[in-house]
Amino acid sequence: MNRALVRLLDDRAAELRERGITWRITGIASRRLGWIANPGGIDRSLLTSARVTAEDFAAERTSANVREWLAAARADVLFEATSLNVENGEPAVDHLQAALESGAHAITANKGPVVHAYRELRDLAMARGKRFLFESTVLDGIPIFSLFGENLPVIHLNGFRGILNSTTNAILGGWKRG
Repeated sequence: MNRALVRLLDDRAAELRERGITWRITGIASRRLGWIANPGGIDRSLLTSARVTAEDFAAERTSANVREWLAAARADVLFEATSLNVENGEPAVDHLQAALESGAHAITANKGPVVHAYRELRDLAMARGKRFLFESTVLDGIPIFSLFGENLPVIHLNGFRGILNSTTNAILGGWKRG
């Protein structure tokens, strides 16, 4: 579950409302919690809790697969951050296809679907009049594809510095000069 996204949306709630944007989380899917959906909205305080369990969502509808879950959640947007098989991009590719086919915009943080199914996902999104977005797959979410014009209107770039590659940062961060 992406607690950081929930916190970001909560932190920017006033600015989003000023721009006429309202939101609610209608579904969560994770290995630990399962497929949980409530089109009326899921309690956000549960979503940011480090100790949340499947029992906390006993009253929410659960589903057996992504398509059933999307239908139950009735989401306008799917934020996908699935653990995946790097050889084929699954199950993330299937989750994104299902979202677009159900009429939701699809946003991924995974490189796999972009590598393995970019054209297919892009074309499906265009055919359905939806967006397939993947900014966070590179540079840890720095908006390099759409820059500021197409991003959430409340993203503020205050500056950046360092090596613009998290893998390189991790490698060099562990390197000590002699």
